[in-house]
Amino acid sequence: MRNPAALSSLAIVFLLISAIAIFNGAAAHTATENTTATSNLDNHGKAIQSKFGALKLKFPEMDPMKGKKLFVDKGCVACHSVNGVGGEDAPALDAREMGALMNPFEFAAKMWKGAQAMIAAQEGAFDKQLLFSGDDLANIIAFVHSDSVQHGFTEADLNDEARKMMRHGHGGTDGGTDGGTHHSKETDDGKSRGHGANAKPHGH
Repeated sequence: MRNPAALSSLAIVFLLISAIAIFNGAAAHTATENTTATSNLDNHGKAIQSKFGALKLKFPEMDPMKGKKLFVDKGCVACHSVNGVGGEDAPALDAREMGALMNPFEFAAKMWKGAQAMIAAQEGAFDKQLLFSGDDLANIIAFVHSDSVQHGFTEADLNDEARKMMRHGHGGTDGGTDGGTHHSKETDDGKSRGHGANAKPHGH
């Protein structure tokens, strides 16, 4: 006569083995998908670089973390908000509201179109025009299109110069208690939406 306890133990072992096999299979499938995606991205990057190389053009590295710092240091945040932090004199630059793909040259063209107003704001706060290198623009554009990096952008990232621009009226609140004002605007439903200390950043 078979031992019920032994049969039960064998059944448990069989289930565990099956579960491990399924998990390993799923992990292998995911790893294969990730490898394929990475390979496709690498191939795409090589194709782009090859094309630029043929035209004797160098495509810059684009680092969203460096771009986040530049977004503040260059005063962009005084007029543009990201994740509910920043000014309202110019459109918000939330990546989650943008399309899946961005043409970086189109973005640079829009910056050029608004250059006169940006220079005036910079001279009002810093008594000089702030200059951008090609790498600066590449990194700022990377930040503008990185939802994950923008998610960590808060008022703690603001520096004294950015707050000074805000106090000069070149944007919204500086998030401080030393004279900054809180600007808000009405949305289509008639509700006031502010960008500053009381603004609600987006979540995931």
